[in-house]
Amino acid sequence: MVVYEAGRGNAREIMLVHGIGQEAARDFRDHIAWLQKSFHVVAVDLPGFGASDKANVLYSPGNYARVLKHVAGRFMHGPFALVGHSMGAVVSLRYAATYPDDVLRLAVVDAPGVLHSSSTTNQFLAHFGLEFVRLPPIRPIGSSTSPASSRAAAAAEPRPQIILSSAQLRQRLLGADPAKIAGLAVASENLQQELPKVRAETLVVWGAQDTLAPLRTGKVLVLKLPRARLAVIERAGHELMLEAPERFRAVLEPFLERGLPVAPVRAAAPWRSVTRAPAGTNAIRYSRASTAG
Repeated sequence: MVVYEAGRGNAREIMLVHGIGQEAARDFRDHIAWLQKSFHVVAVDLPGFGASDKANVLYSPGNYARVLKHVAGRFMHGPFALVGHSMGAVVSLRYAATYPDDVLRLAVVDAPGVLHSSSTTNQFLAHFGLEFVRLPPIRPIGSSTSPASSRAAAAAEPRPQIILSSAQLRQRLLGADPAKIAGLAVASENLQQELPKVRAETLVVWGAQDTLAPLRTGKVLVLKLPRARLAVIERAGHELMLEAPERFRAVLEPFLERGLPVAPVRAAAPWRSVTRAPAGTNAIRYSRASTAG
């Protein structure tokens, strides 16, 4: 696995975790340039992507979290800030829940799925050529579907966990493609039980026009995390770091320096938004999930 470092010698540390795509850690190249002035920056090409080795193995958020733990043990010297985009955001959430003492601050950017497979959009699956996979739906209470018909439907559809657990099926149905394996694993992830274990202050950043990971997922995610705020970048999609680098920095940098802003000490309606529109930039909308200061 390839690991990149910048800003060696800086006391504060940050790890950057990319999403699915062969650019891998290079997705953060514009931001490493300013981060390295204040941080020891560690960025990885996760196995299966970029310049790292590729194989027909299970590229899941849980396995990637264990990989990052190894990287942290080799390259980090104490608790660090963790920033993850897309698949990397899901991996970062898994890491922060599993190793909470490692993470000082967590930034989660456009995370697909994470709560239940039903929160993953068809666009996300289609983006990775996974239209043929049918994710298990949430059965409504009182559903009249019979056990026999449910079993018949399940037998007729390829089940994600069965595909992912079999090297033969990963080869036959996914072409042993790391992007398809990782995409299906992310779509199958369910972190509902893990999110309350995240102790770090968390900034959830979202593009308002993201179709691969819709904004509604970010809103629910903030409600599920113990200490989180949502920052929505208007007129931006899924690749925030590349589409709107200046606005992304304007959101991320203050959080890394000072943490989450202090909530007003008064009762307020959920999802009260504060819009900040610096001269010459598009609006950034901040939302909070608490109902009282």
